[in-house]
Amino acid sequence: MAKAYRVVKLVTAVLTVLLTAMLIFEAADIYLGAEPGVQMYRREDIGARILTVLPVFVLWAVSAAVGTVLRVKTGEREKKRVEKPAERRTDSRAVLAARIALLAAGILFIGLGAANGGLWDVLVKAINICTECIGLG
Repeated sequence: MAKAYRVVKLVTAVLTVLLTAMLIFEAADIYLGAEPGVQMYRREDIGARILTVLPVFVLWAVSAAVGTVLRVKTGEREKKRVEKPAERRTDSRAVLAARIALLAAGILFIGLGAANGGLWDVLVKAINICTECIGLG
């Protein structure tokens, strides 16, 4: 049972990476290939994008659920982790490089969203929330 849990855990991790890559690929043209004045968010386009990602998402959800059930049955949940002493706990260069890369990617996508007019969309939605739901203004 423990071996099955490790296999399902690996499959879930691979599907997570694949799903993330597919979602980035499906959304990349919004930021990179958008032409001014062209409506990018049509229902048909969004539906087609969701349908291409949906099978992988369903597989991911099933593998995550199976992994959770196997984790409970194998007792993985009750195992306590051994904490390393504070003087031995160090971040490796690979972890630091991954953190820096993720920070840079986040800053890049925030910048692309701002350049694409995303700040204006957020401002308009915030104004609508305040004036319609809360009743200000």
